[in-house]
Amino acid sequence: MNLILLIVIFSLILIFGFYKSKIKGIIGEKTVSSILHFLDKSEYKIINNVVLKTGEVTTQIDHVIISSFGIFVIETKNYKG
Repeated sequence: MNLILLIVIFSLILIFGFYKSKIKGIIGEKTVSSILHFLDKSEYKIINNVVLKTGEVTTQIDHVIISSFGIFVIETKNYKG
């Protein structure tokens, strides 16, 4: 029983280590999205997670804000330090 528990814990640690940067990225994008949510809806149009495709190549934009002041593109990075 202890061996199975150790294997499960070790597996979870490996999985978390492998996906840690992806998890942090998602958290950062959700944080910015929740902050942008407070902008006045009558003045700002917010589009999150825009995927653009050119031929066989795709790229992803985290946030696009459209207003009378201009079009703003935000790429979110979640770094510490």
